[in-house]
Amino acid sequence: MLVVWVLAYGGLGLLDGLFTVQVGPWLVYAFGGAAVVGAALAVSVDRYGLFGPTVAVMCLFAVAVYQLWQALQSPYVLMPGDPFQLYLVGWPVVLCVAVVVGLAERYVRATTSGESKASGAP
Repeated sequence: MLVVWVLAYGGLGLLDGLFTVQVGPWLVYAFGGAAVVGAALAVSVDRYGLFGPTVAVMCLFAVAVYQLWQALQSPYVLMPGDPFQLYLVGWPVVLCVAVVVGLAERYVRATTSGESKASGAP
């Protein structure tokens, strides 16, 4: 995520932005949320063996980066923000999508393993 930030906006402004009143809280919220989503994905893979949430978050990230690339090529002004900024601020939505996908994957795995055990398959 930081690589996309540096390529799109330049790296020098990131550290300066952390110490401003207008941008600093937004950056802390956005990157703190990214850490929360990353931790949730790590737990889903490590503890439960679920890969669906990681794939869902990767797809959302890819769409946001593609939309950012299209927006930066466009001559129009972006309001209220570009797609990457909206992705960073909307991390609770990304987390909810990951949780829903994870619950669905867990349900499907439990259902299929229950059917295979009932039929006597190894």
